[in-house]
Amino acid sequence: MNKLLLTVIVIGLWGNAAAQDYDPELVNTWGLIAIDRDLLPTAYTEDVSPAITPYLKVNSDLSFEGFGACNSFTGSFSVGVGTGLESIFIPEFSATDNTCDSESQNNYEDAYFWQLNLPVPLLEYEYSITTGSDGEPLLTLGFGSGFYLYFTPTTLNVNEQRLSPIKVYPNPTSDYFVINKALAADSEIKLYSLSGMQRKLTYNPSGQYDISALASGVYFLEITTSKEVFTTKVVKR
Repeated sequence: MNKLLLTVIVIGLWGNAAAQDYDPELVNTWGLIAIDRDLLPTAYTEDVSPAITPYLKVNSDLSFEGFGACNSFTGSFSVGVGTGLESIFIPEFSATDNTCDSESQNNYEDAYFWQLNLPVPLLEYEYSITTGSDGEPLLTLGFGSGFYLYFTPTTLNVNEQRLSPIKVYPNPTSDYFVINKALAADSEIKLYSLSGMQRKLTYNPSGQYDISALASGVYFLEITTSKEVFTTKVVKR
């Protein structure tokens, strides 16, 4: 076989592998219903107290966002070269780090986030979308022989309460405040003083904003995202 023909075949095979796609049904908003962790009993979301409504929203570019018990997260899926529709990677994941209202909530959220954010390079997840016993689609996402997350589609309106509740801390503060929610880079963040001063804050992916140069007093923080407008009071000592 001559080198030119061999090159054409290799390029063709690479093109076919790289063209692997994902199941379009994956693009949805999925409510978490249960977690399997190898030898431990299946942990059902409905058994957590106080009640929680964790979800995973997958976008068409395979970026995702979601909520656990009291923390939000963002990240992305990636379909690797040569993998099929059932294989996927999670190269990016980040979450806020608030303490929830109960040990039950904290433990469940920790298990949920751990299975989405294992510190294992190139860990390959498997997923399937089947029909559950109730006739609704069932998304199973996991790895190994016993670590799975189970989701069903939710009618969640992401403009409503299942969005991460935005909180600001410490408040009152002397030098800085932190926004607990992972915001999109195009979010608009402004501070207003009672005297009418307005200051636009530059987006910081860490969520921390320095206000040490501001005079002591009461300010109003306004955060505008593509989904909501949030306003709260910040007290600067």
